[in-house]
Amino acid sequence: MAQDLRLSLPPTCHWLSPGDIGLVGEHPIAAGGFADIYEVTHSGHRAVLKSYRYYILFDVAQVVSVCYTSLC
Repeated sequence: MAQDLRLSLPPTCHWLSPGDIGLVGEHPIAAGGFADIYEVTHSGHRAVLKSYRYYILFDVAQVVSVCYTSLC
């Protein structure tokens, strides 16, 4: 999907490869419903990286059910 997005972004955008980023720990420092947050290093600086989860099979009905249940 990122490769498709690349075509719509300005050519000045810098794309990172996996070797450009270093994980600080083994586990995410935070997590949400659709993504995990990791502490990373990049060019000698600490930063955070948001990593969206990708599921091959996805049941929208389960997500809606969980969302409605948590609002009660």
